[in-house]
Amino acid sequence: MIVPADCRVYSPELGPDEADLIFRALGDVTRRDILTRVLGEKLSVSELAPRYDMSFAAVQKHVAVLERAGLVSKRTCGRQRIVSADPAMIQRTSQLLGACGQTEKMDATLAALPADADHRTAERAFTDAGWTWAGAGDWALALRAPDGSAAVRISPFDPTGPYTAELYRAAAHTRLVPELFAHRRLVGGGDLQLMEWLTPVDESDARAFHGLITKRDETVAELVDLIDGIHTRALRELPWCGPLDTNPSNVMRGGDGRLVVTDLFYADGPALYATAGGDPDALVSRMPEPERRFLTEIPLAASGPWDAASREEMRRGIAAADARRN
Repeated sequence: MIVPADCRVYSPELGPDEADLIFRALGDVTRRDILTRVLGEKLSVSELAPRYDMSFAAVQKHVAVLERAGLVSKRTCGRQRIVSADPAMIQRTSQLLGACGQTEKMDATLAALPADADHRTAERAFTDAGWTWAGAGDWALALRAPDGSAAVRISPFDPTGPYTAELYRAAAHTRLVPELFAHRRLVGGGDLQLMEWLTPVDESDARAFHGLITKRDETVAELVDLIDGIHTRALRELPWCGPLDTNPSNVMRGGDGRLVVTDLFYADGPALYATAGGDPDALVSRMPEPERRFLTEIPLAASGPWDAASREEMRRGIAAADARRN
């Protein structure tokens, strides 16, 4: 599963606590029936109670659960307590349930990927499932879910992907990183991250957020500790791991309006690709072939273009170095 069974994907208008209350309220057949009845007409608790094989007090408790979830409201009319559905909350709940349906589809798309899936296989699977092009950077492309609530980042080659995914999971409780639904390594050194849909922010807001991280402001101190710990390990374990990426475009806005930081870890592209082109023997000695098979297929959309002839020349050089090593 991408997310727990109670479905942690929710409408931007609903927080996780509200979503939990709604799922609990709708998890009982009697409460679902009460809600269905009051959607059609306003009824008093006294009118509802005889319709169920339980005590008046038990029906009152069911109505109270629906009320706490915001699905119904009660008003006093004389000696009666009139129960009516809240149309706005019903609409928001419908959006929530739609998001859960989308989550099931994401689950199915991921489950259908074969064990040997590479970046091409992954892109084709999500495109066939109705995901649409959302853009590309130097290292990866992005597709957007049919309902707009999620994005999938697919990279042909990204050594730092697992470290980024680890940060997103470790810092999830801070709400200062994107909500990560799934992460998977792809054959040949590729990386797939399925996460909430994010939108750009003003550069001034992004720089201010990076400033808080740099100063280890108390509002982000826990996040900074996690960043430093994971990045220190990445520098030790990964050849050509770069410094933290403080590009303003790496600060974005989550679906609920909060600021989040993304893609802080990255491979030192200039040094790595200079080695691949100028000293491929050094590359193959430090990075196994299964982890760099598609090194020449990154989009390079921001720093490029990278012409096909140059890519092919690098591939030939690396292949020759592999042959010498073997």
